[in-house]
Amino acid sequence: MVEKRRENLVAGGFTLVELLVVIAIITILASLLLPALHKAIASARAVQCMSNIKQTYLGHSMYSGDYRGRVINKWTCADGRAIFYVPFLTGTQGDSGYGASYAPSNSGAYVEDRNVFGCPENPKLAEELNDPSTHGQFGPYGIHITTGFGMYTPGWDHTNTFHWNFLEEQFPLNNGPYGRPHIWLHNLRKVPNPARVVMLGDSAKNKYWHDSGQHLSCASWNPFRDTSPVEYGGRLHARHIDKISTVFYDGHGKLESMLGLNSETESKVRYFWDKDFESIILP
Repeated sequence: MVEKRRENLVAGGFTLVELLVVIAIITILASLLLPALHKAIASARAVQCMSNIKQTYLGHSMYSGDYRGRVINKWTCADGRAIFYVPFLTGTQGDSGYGASYAPSNSGAYVEDRNVFGCPENPKLAEELNDPSTHGQFGPYGIHITTGFGMYTPGWDHTNTFHWNFLEEQFPLNNGPYGRPHIWLHNLRKVPNPARVVMLGDSAKNKYWHDSGQHLSCASWNPFRDTSPVEYGGRLHARHIDKISTVFYDGHGKLESMLGLNSETESKVRYFWDKDFESIILP
């Protein structure tokens, strides 16, 4: 009799109540595990972003070793076409300036993989950096492409201050009678207190440019100490749990908070985007 009852229980399977209990347990476990999973994924992307920005710095460091401590910040051709640092590190600066007067020539590559020039959180990064029509810098309709980690870029009102005394300009009158290029260089040997001055940071333009897909989501041209909000030039973007991937001029990298970049560095950064592109302005 007992054996027959046991067979009936097995044949009958789970009851509805039992199934609901199992489903409830699975739901509870999932609700507990998913936030931890999302946090682990976010942490992994932050680590990858830091790896990328350090490789970008290494490219600049090797470039400076070949050019007496200097790195290119911006090269403006005689026709006004601006070429920023990414092609100079990939050796394709001549392609970016093709057809322009006084364009630079291609050279050897210091960084082989273009994908290291930005954060993996940026969904358009690979498209921007690898589009052969732009060479990562100059796009359609005369738009200046500034894809890449933001690089500390001088503002006109800062060229004579403590923070900008490592800027060197060559041929500043690019629209003069000789049509010479206008070149901005950073002399790494002159950077004051390099352990406290940000060189590279994860940056973005405003939400419109970031979402439009017009090859303008990053911002390698980035005046970190500008005195007014700079949406076209870009702001540092707190993508990673309200923190930003940065590298300082001495080469050390740090996932830093907005408050830390404002109060604990010589860069005194004030203008930021949070992860959702809400404007953050610190006093």
